[in-house]
Amino acid sequence: MSKNKKDTISFKEKINLYKRALSDVHKISPGYMTGRCAVQFFNALEQFIPIYLSGLIVDGISGGKPIREIIITIIIMLAAGFLLQSSGQCFHKLLTEKVQRLKHYSNIMINEKIINMDYTKIEDPEVQRANEKVTQINDGEYANGILFGITEEMSIVFYGICTVIGALITTADLYANASELTGENAWLINLSVPMIIAVIVVLMIIENTIESKKLKAEQAMWRSDEYINPQRIRTSLMYTYAGPYQTGKDILLYNQQGFISKRVKELWDKSNVKMCERDRLYLKTGLINQVLWFIRTISIYAFVGFRAIAGAVSAGGVVKDVQSFTKVWWGINRVAEAYTFLNTLVVPLKTVYEFMDIKEEKYMGTIPTEKRDDNEYEFEFKHVWFKYPGSEQYVLKDINLKWKIGEKMALVGRNGCGKSTLVKLLCRLYDPNDGEITLNGINIKKYKYEEYMALFSVVFQDSKLFSFSIAENVAASDMYDADKVKDCVIRAGLGDRLSEMDNGIETLLYKDFDEKGVEISGGEAQKLCLARAVYKGAPFIVLDEPTAALDPVSEHDIYTKFNGIVGTRTAIYISHRLSSCKFCDEITVMNEGTIAERGSHEELIQKGGVYEKLWEAQAEYYKDSAGKLFV
Repeated sequence: MSKNKKDTISFKEKINLYKRALSDVHKISPGYMTGRCAVQFFNALEQFIPIYLSGLIVDGISGGKPIREIIITIIIMLAAGFLLQSSGQCFHKLLTEKVQRLKHYSNIMINEKIINMDYTKIEDPEVQRANEKVTQINDGEYANGILFGITEEMSIVFYGICTVIGALITTADLYANASELTGENAWLINLSVPMIIAVIVVLMIIENTIESKKLKAEQAMWRSDEYINPQRIRTSLMYTYAGPYQTGKDILLYNQQGFISKRVKELWDKSNVKMCERDRLYLKTGLINQVLWFIRTISIYAFVGFRAIAGAVSAGGVVKDVQSFTKVWWGINRVAEAYTFLNTLVVPLKTVYEFMDIKEEKYMGTIPTEKRDDNEYEFEFKHVWFKYPGSEQYVLKDINLKWKIGEKMALVGRNGCGKSTLVKLLCRLYDPNDGEITLNGINIKKYKYEEYMALFSVVFQDSKLFSFSIAENVAASDMYDADKVKDCVIRAGLGDRLSEMDNGIETLLYKDFDEKGVEISGGEAQKLCLARAVYKGAPFIVLDEPTAALDPVSEHDIYTKFNGIVGTRTAIYISHRLSSCKFCDEITVMNEGTIAERGSHEELIQKGGVYEKLWEAQAEYYKDSAGKLFV
């Protein structure tokens, strides 16, 4: 589909998008839109108090009214202005919490969509690009969120309408006396009403055509790859690499300061090309708008002046009507500008909702997992084939594999042979392209997804800990059993380190949110991930390269301790290193997406295949100073 077609949105579709946006605004911050319109109503009326008052004062003085009467008029009008202003301020203060909620929760709404999305979708390049666009829209173009932008523009439309109505009421004398005018030039003076309306309409069309072009140019800049891509990379360099304190040592050690600064400036220059194009357009439209403002002002003064000369307007009326009639123009222009801006919001709003409407393709299942007293679970891969979205190359090819709860299996092979992918399928992060995976003879897709996921505790090589407390990281929640957390941390081999921490399991990790946060090593982080897996208490545990960052001795130590922790639960040890094999009932060797060999350590060594070659290549790492194997 062409870009033009994609950006063409029917009037009905626009209305539906606006309705959905207002519905979401109400869900996020009930009453906000009503309150915002109330504020705009009082703001619109308030501006006419000094205008109307100035006319009354001039007429009172020129008409010889008593000073006392003029003063009373001033007091009444000032009191009315005070009440309107106070009412507006009160509504504004009442909306303080609601507006902050709207600004932040619209971002949270999008973030929740991302964190609850199918893993298949998260890794999909198309979804990632859509996510980048939505992030750019909600954080870049509209810093307070697009829903806030919609409500602001709609409230401005309401404000403009109230302003026009107030101005027309205030300038009623300009039209009321038109039929009473006589004389040689009466026809010309009466004709001034439709003339000024025609001038307003023509100037408004010109000004809003220019404004629309300017806004579309700015929107195009925000969404163009020439702007987005350099900005995205620049932001990543500044905040992902140069920002976090953890990367400081690498930058200093390799003297990368100049290189990073140079690259940031180059990327800024690339994105700045588009910004300069926008600024040149702004300058051009600004000059044209100044000319239009001059024509508009002359027209208004001429219109009111003609009618004053003809006696249709008093001296005070001239003062009042010139200011009020300017408000007619201004109000109409505000409505037109806001409407134009609302139209430019439709495309990004549609982009956001298209992202929010991405459907989950994963079948979530309806069958509850069995709550077996004997804890007997049997998993089986039956002729499973799999390739990642967007790829034509199969990562897994005709996998057939079976094991039961209580068994321990080592899944080994060179990097890239498909070991981690197999785990992702087992945990239903992905579903097979062909074949099936069964639990007790039933396809795992038929089980309730959350219940099925509760069967697994997985520790990946790149498992993440967050800048929360140790307890919250281990329990994966802010509700936890403190004694159980402490026991799991000790069993994972971090008892001594924990005893050194003043706040124990309440100690915060890292310094992202608190300068008192504790820095831990990569090995300690992996042990906490192991503790998290133990805390969950799932009957099925997978360790996917969790010791890759450790030396062979530390690796062996972790596997020894964890083997004792696992007990009767099923454990799959996945690694391209072989120290885990000692604890396993069976070793499965993968090679180029297929199962190459299965058997015990002794059987596979005697076979002289892939496993024997891997073992010979690594055996030296698992010998002590006397040359004896310690695994």
